[in-house]
Amino acid sequence: MRPTLPMAVLPMLVLFGARDASAQAVRSPHGALAAELSCTSCHTTEGWSPLRPDLEFDHASAGFGLDGRHADVSCAQCHAGLAFDATTPEPGNCASCHVDVHQGTLARTCSACHSTTSFSDLDYGVVHPSDFPLEGAHLQTSCESCHTNDLGGAFRALETDCASCHLGEYVATPLVDHQQLGFSTVCNECHSSLDFRDVSFDHFIVSGGFELVGRHAGIECTACHDGPGGALPTSSASPDDCVACHQSDYDREHRGSGFPTDCLACHNPFEWDGAGFDHSFPIFSGSHGGEWNACSDCHEVPGDFDSFSCLGCHRQAPMDDKHKEERGYAYESGACLSCHPTGRED
Repeated sequence: MRPTLPMAVLPMLVLFGARDASAQAVRSPHGALAAELSCTSCHTTEGWSPLRPDLEFDHASAGFGLDGRHADVSCAQCHAGLAFDATTPEPGNCASCHVDVHQGTLARTCSACHSTTSFSDLDYGVVHPSDFPLEGAHLQTSCESCHTNDLGGAFRALETDCASCHLGEYVATPLVDHQQLGFSTVCNECHSSLDFRDVSFDHFIVSGGFELVGRHAGIECTACHDGPGGALPTSSASPDDCVACHQSDYDREHRGSGFPTDCLACHNPFEWDGAGFDHSFPIFSGSHGGEWNACSDCHEVPGDFDSFSCLGCHRQAPMDDKHKEERGYAYESGACLSCHPTGRED
C-alpha cells in the first residue's frame, strides 16, 4: 500500500509548488516573450535540449529571417545569455553583430559584397569599387598584391592612377626608357589591362606628326628606337625627311647617282621596292634610253632637278649645222626642250 501523507503537509506542498513555479517563471533565461509563445513552443517535456524540430516560433516574425549560415547557428551564438529581449540585431546592419574587418573604410553595406551563404565567397569583379573596375590581368592578381599593408581584410582605398602601382615598371622597363623620352605616366594611354605588352598608342601625336602607316606600322619599336633608352639615333627635320633614317638604304641603292634624297618622290611607305618615278622627259626609251649613266649627266647642279642641260651631250657644232635652216634656233637647253619635248628630232 502507498503511504498517505498527513493532511497538514498538503498545504505546504501546494504552497512550495506554487512558489517554485513562480520562481521558474521569474528565472526564465529568455526574458519577456511574446504572449503567444510558451515553453513548449520550442522545448519538450523530455528536456530543455535539444529543441523541438518543429519550432512554433518563426524568427522572421521578429524582423530577421534566418537563412544561409544564420540557419545553422545556435540561439546562444547571437543571443548572449539567451536573453532574447536583450539582443536586438538590426536587420540589414551586419555590424550590429559582426566586427567590421574593413574598419569603416568601405562605403558599401556588407550585403553589397557578402552573402549569408559564405562571407568569403566573393565576386571580386563586382565587389571592387566602380572607379577602378577589375579587368584583364587585374582579375588574376590577389587582393594582397595591391593592398600590401592591409591586415585581416581591411582593404583601404588606394590611389587609382596607374603610376601609383606601376611606377617601378615605368622607370625600369628595359625596352624603352619612358622617363628619357618623356612618356606619360598615365599607362592606359598606351597599354591595356588585358596585356601590358600589347601597346596601342597614337604615334602621330606622341612623335609630333610621324604617322605609322605602311611598312612602318608592322615593325618593332626598337627597329627605329635603337639608341640608348629607346631614343632615335637620328633626328628628322620633318615626317617626310626619310633619308634621316634611311641614309644607308639610299647609299646602297643610289650612291653617286645624283638621285634626290626626297625618297617619297619615287617610293611610298607601303612598298620600298618597285619605285615609281615619272620622269616627264623620256630618258628610259627612245633615243635617250641607255644614253646616260647618272642623273647628274643632265642635272648638273647638285640637288636642283628643275634645272637641266642638254649641252653636255649635244655639242654646239653639230647642233648648229642641223638647225641652220630653223628660224629662231638657239643653242640652249630651254630651247631644246621647247622644240623637242619628247626627245625626238622631228
